[in-house]
Amino acid sequence: MEGLKNEIEKIVNLSTQKEQIDELKNELKEKETELKGLNQELQLTMIGTMDRDIKKEQVENASKEYDDIKQNKEQSEEKLKEEFNTRKTSLVSAIDEQMSKYKRKNEIEQLKSQKTAYEKVAENAQKTIDKALKDFNEGKQINQSILNNAREELNVNKDKAEKIRK
Repeated sequence: MEGLKNEIEKIVNLSTQKEQIDELKNELKEKETELKGLNQELQLTMIGTMDRDIKKEQVENASKEYDDIKQNKEQSEEKLKEEFNTRKTSLVSAIDEQMSKYKRKNEIEQLKSQKTAYEKVAENAQKTIDKALKDFNEGKQINQSILNNAREELNVNKDKAEKIRK
């Protein structure tokens, strides 16, 4: 159960990476708005002036920053996707492991129940045999087929109960 809890915590921790990506998206939008503004200013400046060269350099720098942020965001998204898929696989494995333990516990309980039932039938068959032997020793007539069936039932159910291990 501890492994399952750890895997869930790891997936929850991925939300911080998602928040970082969201911050990069916001930063990207801001840079895009800034870049549009700089492009408009560039277009409004006169060709051949010093202001135009400065604006052109600002546009290039803002464009480079925009591209860097975009690339960083895409890499972060890819990393998050890979990490999520890895964590998802680990979580599914941990769930499967817990389920198999639960199934084994149910199977063990079922086998114990079967063993108890076999032992009870064997006990009843032994009582029938003991009663038949007592009746025989007292001189009463006994039904041989009932005695044979009880012996067979006793042997079969004892064997079945012994085959089931705790």
